[in-house]
Amino acid sequence: MNKRFFLILITLFTIVGMGNAQNCITVTSATVTNPSNDHTTWDLNIIYTADGTKSLEIQVFCGNDPTPVFTDCLETNGDGSKTYPAAVICANGSANISAKFTPHTGNCKAAACGPTQIFPSGSLPVTFEKITAVRDNNQIKINWTTASETNCKEYVVEGSRDNVNWTAIGKLDSKAVNGTSSTPLDYSLSIGLPVAMAALGMGGLFLLTLVRSRWARALVLVVIVLAAGACLKDGQTVDVEKGAVGYVRIAQYDKDSNTPHYSKVIKVVND
Repeated sequence: MNKRFFLILITLFTIVGMGNAQNCITVTSATVTNPSNDHTTWDLNIIYTADGTKSLEIQVFCGNDPTPVFTDCLETNGDGSKTYPAAVICANGSANISAKFTPHTGNCKAAACGPTQIFPSGSLPVTFEKITAVRDNNQIKINWTTASETNCKEYVVEGSRDNVNWTAIGKLDSKAVNGTSSTPLDYSLSIGLPVAMAALGMGGLFLLTLVRSRWARALVLVVIVLAAGACLKDGQTVDVEKGAVGYVRIAQYDKDSNTPHYSKVIKVVND
């Protein structure tokens, strides 16, 4: 009986351990931005996925110093994003910033529920500096600067009315030679505002009206957005309905992956 009891107990712990590992919080994107352009004070921007209530232990380092310059315990009950304004002080520049993310089952003092993710400086393909989005008469003008780029292919500008559903509205190739640059590079893109939202197209809108399931509609919308982004060429934009874009973010793609790294979300302001 004792042997059988211990066997059941071991099996139970194994199942629980596997479940925790599969349902951890996972960081899908981590970037640093420098809105003040002082190359010293940095915002930390992360995007994550989570199944249920989980915590994420965050540590950010500058250079080879083993003492973190920023720490936090992020508690969440689902997917989301988080920006820590002016949280990281590193006078050595973005190339020396690295981050360590450790997921936990409960609070950050609980047991780790999965592998620690480390984003060394080399794995941050782009460091965004100041990003602006200004609505002026019949267009939205988006400007951004990168402090450095590594293996960068292109940028896709995405717009949203509600900061939830996103549509590709413009694309620019990286200006960096072979996708890599250690000096600041400036980008600018103007989006027209006519009466029809060409980013989705009438066909896409009609298809959405035929789908009743909320999840199916979301899937259709994702397909339409991806198709719009895939069709855009360097420097090309699509016209969007006036008032349809209240928020803007920039998706960066490197040469070896189709997984985007996002900038922080910018609210469109009137000139």
